[in-house]
Amino acid sequence: MIDIEKLKIRTNGYEFINAGNTAIFPTEIFPEKIQHVIKSLKENATFEPQIIGSTILFVASTIIGLSKKIIVKNGTWEDTPNLWIAVVGRRGTMKTPATSYALKPLVNDEKDYASRFEFDLAEFYKTPKKERDDENRPKRRQRFSNDTTVEGLIDAMQTNFNGMGIYKDELNGFFEEMNRYKSGGNLEFYLSAFSGGIYVKNRKSYDTQTINDIYLSMLGSIQPEVLSEIAKMQINNGMLDRWLYTLSDNIVPHTTDNEIPQIITDEYKKFIATISNNCTENSILEWMPDAKTVFFTGVNEMESMMADENCDPMLFTYLSKMKTYFARFITIITIMNNTDIITIEFVNHAVKLVAYYIHTATNIFIGFDNKLTLDSIYKSEFATTKKQKVIAIVKHLPDLNNTEISSITGISRQYIIKCKQ
Repeated sequence: MIDIEKLKIRTNGYEFINAGNTAIFPTEIFPEKIQHVIKSLKENATFEPQIIGSTILFVASTIIGLSKKIIVKNGTWEDTPNLWIAVVGRRGTMKTPATSYALKPLVNDEKDYASRFEFDLAEFYKTPKKERDDENRPKRRQRFSNDTTVEGLIDAMQTNFNGMGIYKDELNGFFEEMNRYKSGGNLEFYLSAFSGGIYVKNRKSYDTQTINDIYLSMLGSIQPEVLSEIAKMQINNGMLDRWLYTLSDNIVPHTTDNEIPQIITDEYKKFIATISNNCTENSILEWMPDAKTVFFTGVNEMESMMADENCDPMLFTYLSKMKTYFARFITIITIMNNTDIITIEFVNHAVKLVAYYIHTATNIFIGFDNKLTLDSIYKSEFATTKKQKVIAIVKHLPDLNNTEISSITGISRQYIIKCKQ
């Protein structure tokens, strides 16, 4: 008899964690116009809402940077809204086009920053060398990169005090490097970057480098089977626990001649521009008293799950990070609504994000000893082909939905639906 608990970590009895349908990305957390943008992108470009939505959160997080902070408890708990998001899905689906579309505002800003820097640098060198003051040499503004070393990030953060966002189309190499025992200083840097605060780097050939307030958001993609293998080999360095995982439906898109309406692209650009305009000055968000009460109710429920003697060890460590993300989600949602005042509505929206990302983590990251269970099922049913394996899983684990079967087998949701017909 197969123990389904090996494949699914149950969270029954926790109203907070089971807020709504946790398997579906909650697009209602966005302002109404952005909900319409996400819907249109799905209809006209087959972009998955969870991928577009997660990427928009990353873009907002990168733009906000250090300009907005949330204080939960004076002196002991304050945070900035940096997010680390991994899109988990097979190659050949629409992960990259979807993320590329949502990233365009950041990419376009970088082009503008580069052009401005070249102009300023040319003007600087027009000054006679004897009159030139190197201390006034123009510095390139930057807040986004798709390929950089740790040393490069440190240099960029020293110049760009609001922090940085990086996008890695493939996270495979990054996770593998962080999993090595000799990852050393790079791992230390990234772990520090997640939590923020001061970062000091002593080097033999350079002066000491100091970042007074480190800020780094990250976004990338990875295949489910690769993540599975990395999770099995992890050396408990805390890296995998720090990521939010969003699961692709792994559906091969049906190409049409539909165009994304220009009004949709314009609406999205306007939305991102508004966030940027509202983050030119530093400020601390203000809590409505009832909103803070709801926040602590959610935090306490996660702590109750952690205290449960049946709590999976990997879920325990993940929940400890989700308490931090809860506050970060609230910050981003508040700023997306053009205010610095935290309301109950914004906290409830953040609850839905927490519930969604806990759901995806428990189904695609936590408890990756599932392979032994799956192999037992296949062996008992003599399943060797892809179709036979799907039928065997459906027979032995009827409680799993199509998305969950896809996540644990690597078989596309579209194919699973076809097999059930």
